Amino acid sequence: MQNLRDAQGTVEKRMEDLQRNITHEIKQAQQCIKQNKKKEALACIKRKKMYEKEMEKAANNKAMLEEQRCRRP
Repeated sequence: MQNLRDAQGTVEKRMEDLQRNITHEIKQAQQCIKQNKKKEALACIKRKKMYEKEMEKAANNKAMLEEQRCRRP
């Protein structure tokens, strides 16, 4: 039971980090656009999409862990 809580905490921390990364990439992309650096802005958007996919996987993982925790007596 403790292992599931630890794993869930780790996933939650990872999700927080991913959200922070997504926010950072959005800001970077906006700055690049203002400076007419379209290639760099596009790279930021691609990284943002990658982080969003990782976030979705982490959310699914968290849901699975919660379900396993609920099943254990």
